[in-house]
Amino acid sequence: MDHLEVHVSDSAGGHVSEIPEYLLGIDLGVLSLGWAAVKLQDGRPIGLLDAGVRAWDLQNIAESDIAVGKEEPPSQTRRQMRQMRRQLFRRAQRLRRTWRALQQLGLFPPGSRHCAARKAFLDQLDGQAKAWLCQHRFGSADPPPHWEDTWIYHLRAAALDQPLPPELLGRVFFHLAQRRGFQSTAKTRSAGEQKDGEDRKNRKDKKTEKEQVREAISQLQQALHTSGARTLGEYFARLDPHQERIRGRWTSRRMYKEEFEAIWAAQAPFHPEWTAADKDRLFRALFFQRPLKSQRGLVGLCPLESKVLPPAQPGQKAKVLYRHRRAPLASLEAQRIRYMQRINDLEIIAPDGTHWVLRDPAYQLMRSKLYDLAEHHEELTFPAIRKALGIPTSKKGQDWKFNLEAGGEEKLPGNTTAARIRRILGDQRWDSLRPDGQKQLVDTLLAFLSEEALQQHLEARWHFDPPTAQALAHLELEPGYHSYSRRAIRKLLPLLEQGLRLNEARRKLYPQKEADAGGWDRLPPVCQVLPQVRNPLLVRALTELRKVVNALLRKYGKPVQIRIELARDIKRSRREREALSRRMRKQEDSRKKAAQIAREHLGREPSPFEITKVLLAEECHGECPYTGRTIELAALLGPEPQFDVEHIWPF
Repeated sequence: MDHLEVHVSDSAGGHVSEIPEYLLGIDLGVLSLGWAAVKLQDGRPIGLLDAGVRAWDLQNIAESDIAVGKEEPPSQTRRQMRQMRRQLFRRAQRLRRTWRALQQLGLFPPGSRHCAARKAFLDQLDGQAKAWLCQHRFGSADPPPHWEDTWIYHLRAAALDQPLPPELLGRVFFHLAQRRGFQSTAKTRSAGEQKDGEDRKNRKDKKTEKEQVREAISQLQQALHTSGARTLGEYFARLDPHQERIRGRWTSRRMYKEEFEAIWAAQAPFHPEWTAADKDRLFRALFFQRPLKSQRGLVGLCPLESKVLPPAQPGQKAKVLYRHRRAPLASLEAQRIRYMQRINDLEIIAPDGTHWVLRDPAYQLMRSKLYDLAEHHEELTFPAIRKALGIPTSKKGQDWKFNLEAGGEEKLPGNTTAARIRRILGDQRWDSLRPDGQKQLVDTLLAFLSEEALQQHLEARWHFDPPTAQALAHLELEPGYHSYSRRAIRKLLPLLEQGLRLNEARRKLYPQKEADAGGWDRLPPVCQVLPQVRNPLLVRALTELRKVVNALLRKYGKPVQIRIELARDIKRSRREREALSRRMRKQEDSRKKAAQIAREHLGREPSPFEITKVLLAEECHGECPYTGRTIELAALLGPEPQFDVEHIWPF
C-alpha cells in the first residue's frame, strides 16, 4: 500500500462552525473505498465522527482478474470491432483504387466493376490465364506437377521473361495488391512488452510475435536467395504446395515491391505509352499504407513546466497557459535523471550499523563512479556497485549492505538507451559522437516509426553501413514517458549531480509550484483536472473518491487533514500487473519447493510458518545472521527448533 498525507488548504472556504475539526482517512482500492472521519481536539483524536464504505463494479470485472492484469478494458470489444471494420473498408478501397489504376493503364477494360461483377470478370480471366500458360509458357513440355494450384505464381514468373497480354498483366499486378506482404507500422515495442526487467529474462525462451515474424521473413529471404529465384512469385512457382505450404507464410512488403519493380522493368519496353507518373500512380495504389495517427497530443503535461488553471466553474475545462510534454523515457535526459535519482537515494550500511549517505558532498567521488558505471550499463546490481566502490564483502556478501538492497530491490536502473546503442556501435564510436550527436541519434531513433525509412535515413544522413543501420533500426528502446519534460530535467540534472534528492531539487527550482497549490470548495470532475489520465481503473476510482469527498464536504465541511491509502493496483498499468502476477507465481513456486523440503524432513504437512522459516534460511544462505552458525533443518524445524523468525534487521 502507498500512504499519502494531504494538508487541506482553506483558501477557498472555511470549516462549518457547528462541526468540530476532523481528520479524514481514506482507503482507496480498485473496486471499493473505505473512509472514516475522526474528530480532533487540539490536533489529537477524541472520537469517531462518521465512517462508511463505497463499492462499485466495472462491467462484471472481478477484482482477482484486475490483480493479475487479465481484465479487458470496457471499450476493448468496441475498439476491436471498429478496427476490423476499418481494415475491411481500407482493403476494399485499396483494391478499387488498384482496379481504376489498371483501367487507366489499359490493362483492364473500362467501366464500373462492382464486387460481384469484378469477381465474375476475374474468374473468367483466370481461366484465360491457365490456357495462356499451357500454350505460351509450358508449350509442348509437360507442365509442372500441381501447376493448377500455383498457376498465378507461374504467371508472375512469366511476366519477368516474356510479354503478357494486357489483361493478364493486369491480373498479375492485381494479385500483388491482394498479397502485398507484411510491413511493420511501429518501430518500438508496446509499453508492457519490455518494461519489467524480469519479463525480459522470460523472453529469452519465449519470442514475441514481432520477433517470430521477423525470423520467418528472414528464413524465407534466405530460401529465396538459395534457390536462385529472382522474385517471390518465381520462388513460389517452384514449390509443390502439397509438400511445402505457400499460403500462411510471413512475407515482407519489400519482397513485393522488388517484384513489382522487376515486372515493370520487364514489361515497360512492350508498352512505350507508359510514363513515370503511371508507374507512381500504380505503385501508390498497390503499396500505400497510412501512417500511424500521431499520439503526441495524448502525452501528459509536465507538472513543473506547464501552467494549468483549474476550471472556474463546474462543467468548464481547465485552461492551459503554457505547456511542455513529458520526455520519452528512452531519451538520454530521462535515462540520466532516473539513475541519478536512485544513486542519490543510496545509503551504505556498515556492519556496525553506521549509515554512509552517498548524497553527502564528501562522497562526490563515489557518486561520480556510480554515475559513470550506470552510463555504460542497462542496470547495476548491488555486487557490481560494491565492487566499483571497493566495499569489502564476505563470502556470503552479508557484511555491507545498501538501504535499497535491504528494502528488497535487486538492482538499480542504468542508461538502457546508451548501453543498447553501445552494443551496436561500440564504446569508441558512440563516445566520438559527443553529447549533441548522441542526443540527435537517439531523437532520430525515437522519431521514426518505420524501420525501413529509419534504416534508409541512418545510411544516408549518418553514413552507417547497412548492417549497422539495420541493427539500429531494429533496436527496441524503452517505451513510455518520464514524469517531467526535457526542459525540467535539464534544469534538475545539475542539482542531482551535486547530490540533491529529486524532491529537494524540485523544491529549490520550483518553489512556486507548491506555493501555487490552491484549493476548491468541491472536488471538480477528474476529466477536467487530469485530462491526460487514460487508465480506466484509475479514472473510475478517482471519480468515486470525488463523490465521497464532496458528500462529506457538504455535510461536515473541510477536514483538517486527509490521509489516503492507495492500493498499488490502481496506478499500475495492465502490463505491470501481469508482470507482478508472474513474479508472484514465481514466489509461489519457491514456497512449493520449500514446502516439499519441510514435508520430507517432518513427515507431515508443514505449517505456513514452517515454510516461511525454510525460505528465510535459504535467503540467509543457511547461515544465522546473528551468530554465523550453520542452520540445519533439524535445528530449524521440529518440536524444539533452535532458530526463530526475527522481524528486525540484525545490524
